[in-house]
Amino acid sequence: MSLEGLKLGHYRLCQLIGSGSMGEVYLAEDLYVKRQVAIKIIRLEHVSDEQEATRLFQREIRAISQLDHPHILPLFDSGEEVIQNRRLAYMVMPYRAEGSLLNWLRRQRKKQLAPHIVAHIVEQAATALQHAHERQIIHQDVKPSNFLMRQRSEHPEYPDILLADFSIARFESASAVNSWQIRGTPAYMPPEQWRRQSAPASDQYALASSAYHLLIGHPPFSGQMEQVMHQHFTAQPQPPSTLNPQVSHALDAVILRALAKNPEERFPSVLQFAQAFQQAKKAPGDIHISLSISGEEARAGVIRTVTLPGRRKIVATIPPNSYNGKQIYLAEQGEPYYDGGPRSPVVLTLVVNKNATAGSAFPLDTNSHSLPELITKKVSSTPQLPPSPSREPAQPFAPPSSGSMSAMGKAASEPSPNKRPSPTPRPRRLLIIVAALGLLLILTSGATGLFLYKNHAQRILAMATASTLQASATAVRERNIAIAATATVTAGNHYPSYMHGSGKLEIYEPLNNHINSLWPESNTCGFFQDGYHIQEDNINHYHDCISASTYTDFTFEVQMKILKGDCGGFDIRNNGLDKAYLFEVCAGGTYTLIFYPDKTGNNIKVLVQGISPLINKGVGALNTVAIVAKGPDMTLFANGNVLASTQDSSSKEGHIGLAASEGSAPTEVAFQNARIWTF
Repeated sequence: MSLEGLKLGHYRLCQLIGSGSMGEVYLAEDLYVKRQVAIKIIRLEHVSDEQEATRLFQREIRAISQLDHPHILPLFDSGEEVIQNRRLAYMVMPYRAEGSLLNWLRRQRKKQLAPHIVAHIVEQAATALQHAHERQIIHQDVKPSNFLMRQRSEHPEYPDILLADFSIARFESASAVNSWQIRGTPAYMPPEQWRRQSAPASDQYALASSAYHLLIGHPPFSGQMEQVMHQHFTAQPQPPSTLNPQVSHALDAVILRALAKNPEERFPSVLQFAQAFQQAKKAPGDIHISLSISGEEARAGVIRTVTLPGRRKIVATIPPNSYNGKQIYLAEQGEPYYDGGPRSPVVLTLVVNKNATAGSAFPLDTNSHSLPELITKKVSSTPQLPPSPSREPAQPFAPPSSGSMSAMGKAASEPSPNKRPSPTPRPRRLLIIVAALGLLLILTSGATGLFLYKNHAQRILAMATASTLQASATAVRERNIAIAATATVTAGNHYPSYMHGSGKLEIYEPLNNHINSLWPESNTCGFFQDGYHIQEDNINHYHDCISASTYTDFTFEVQMKILKGDCGGFDIRNNGLDKAYLFEVCAGGTYTLIFYPDKTGNNIKVLVQGISPLINKGVGALNTVAIVAKGPDMTLFANGNVLASTQDSSSKEGHIGLAASEGSAPTEVAFQNARIWTF
């Protein structure tokens, strides 16, 4: 029943202008001051839990009454009245005819706002939230529809905003578990809020999600509530610059940091997030420099010192067989995006002058080897030993190989052939002179020449023999090192000390060679010097490469490193068709154990889900992940520590698959040192 036309104290209710789960909002007239106001009303007799509704309403009034900020909608009045036997609680606030930020955005008929406008909005919103945080108040529902607009005639494109709706705000000092219900708007809620563990950093995450929405036209994640929740926990948002060309890589860095899964990895305060946003908006882009090199340097490779604007010097490695116009991308060598933040890249464009001599550079080594020779020597001379189970986390990955996923079919164990630089051509006239002198020498001193030739040949033979013996000795020494390494592997692969019980070692694989491997090769799964790579390019999918053997009760441990993208891990008890348990660990420090009963993905069962400081976070971080599966009991480990335990008997036997999982960005994961024990 509408309350329009009724009087509430000295206010006449004129028109219903909004409603929600917590009540209704009316445009009203203040009969004392003769002004329009907005009145939020809760009909207490219609609320299923009157006590809880009253508590939340009073908490909202108490929160707003403690705030005094130009970008927070103030409270004019509040109270309770009984009208026509109906008990009503109400609060009176200013009326903003311009509506909400979301309404304003729709009226602009622009799905994407320019970064300078978003920076203006973020700055005002952050100062309002910082004011609340300093008074121990967490808003918990920051989103575009909860900011009201105040248009400025002098700068209509830069509206002022007012933070409103503290209906689910929480005081930091209060217990977070006053109700079983999770409150908030799923599209903007950080992982910790889903667990009812909100902190001031939660509002920063929601503001970053709102900024993402304003820049791109939609929040970072979308879908059904369960899908959105899963993405908040596991998926990395797509960088805004890939969806809006006006957004710089600097702004990407700021927004994605504020959207970190772990609150500790976000900015120290919401105000610092806004300040970094402003700095990133003004930050210069990639630094582009033209570098002149000689033809010989382009062919053989060289290391050059490059002076950047501002006189700062960096060192750049020019690879062999470079060419005119080739661009070399030097990550994080430019200027900081914001105070204390990552640096922009430097992009070198090579200008090859074939007639020029080598410039101000120093050679790659004193023996004039080409760069591929140096890389091959360094890799082949360092045997890769297995990790020691007594130390956790295990031995880090070797440096990434120069191979790419496009060449998965070729094993990384096959070294690239060493190519010596081709001899420099000499003028034909010089060859004629040398030949004539040689002929004259033969004609005038044949016997001496024969003696010299014979003596020279003997020296060559002696040198070749010595070289062969040395190479043979080197091969024997390297073979002995390999044998010793194998012996160390066999001796060192006892059952992990961080797990209870014991097991029989069935499989140890360093995962850098396809020979006799348990895991297959394909265009998405392959062996490289730094491990077994798997890639997945489809959003909200995971790709696994499954073992040849099946297992029932076992312990499995493997090292993994996310080279790019979102998540990696492994599945177990995979029946080879559709059924499997997937244990995945993501770059943001989250983990899940999910049972997939079929290929549709519609009936998945999330058995375990969380975020843990035990997981090394970020792209490029090394994690040793493991599982103990005995009957229905499963225990998950990360870096020698228990993450969680659960029970499920949906699948009892199957293959073990190494997996890469993409939430929002193409993902590539490298694995090393897989070990399987059985009971």
